[in-house]
Amino acid sequence: MSEKEIMSKEMIDFINKKQNEIRIERNSEFFSFIKQILVLSTTLLGLTIAFNKFFENKGHYLLLISSIFLFGLNILLSLIVWYEKIKNLDNGILALEKRRKLIEDGNNDNAKDIFVPFGKFFEKTTKTLYVSFFLSVVSLCLFGALSITEKENKELQKENSIKPIKLKQVDSLSNKFFKHK
Repeated sequence: MSEKEIMSKEMIDFINKKQNEIRIERNSEFFSFIKQILVLSTTLLGLTIAFNKFFENKGHYLLLISSIFLFGLNILLSLIVWYEKIKNLDNGILALEKRRKLIEDGNNDNAKDIFVPFGKFFEKTTKTLYVSFFLSVVSLCLFGALSITEKENKELQKENSIKPIKLKQVDSLSNKFFKHK
């Protein structure tokens, strides 16, 4: 075997190894996406159950609906990011396959020029996902803070309110007052 054939064989082995790594990453991306959805869903469900007793005002429902909307947007953006990443990984596998064929045909110079860049759409969608997730967390924090402060304000109003004195209480107080004199 000549040196060129040995290099080609090593390059093909390297490409096969890279393709397997990309396939493994592709499969792990799916499970990562499923984990994201489960975490978001259980967080939303837990917060809804936790703050259920505070739903006394229409503003609370509006804030909760906006939180649910933002979480839905997060799930949709996660799906788009996941799809774009999988598409880019698939393009990487195809590019490596094309590169391997060029190496097998003896065109080592042309094989070096093949690469698969991530698109700007992927980057912008990923940034939008992070912003949306931040906004949903902020809206849930606002929802919780408003719910708790409103509940505390109602409790303080109950404690500080002046209760009317009943007639029986006045009679018992006057009897005690006059007995001591």
